[in-house]
Amino acid sequence: MNAQIASAAEEQTSVAEEINRSVHQIAMSVDQVADETQQGAQTARNLEQLGNRLGALVKQFRI
Repeated sequence: MNAQIASAAEEQTSVAEEINRSVHQIAMSVDQVADETQQGAQTARNLEQLGNRLGALVKQFRI
């Protein structure tokens, strides 16, 4: 009986460690997605500025 309890405890420890690793990987992925989202937002702002500059340059031309 004691051997079964010890075995079950070891299995639970193993599963808990694997869950911990998985949660850590998820947290790292979330951080990476957050960083990439910020980079995408900055790229969008840069494109908006370029579009505005291009629009201003095009307005200088008269047909």
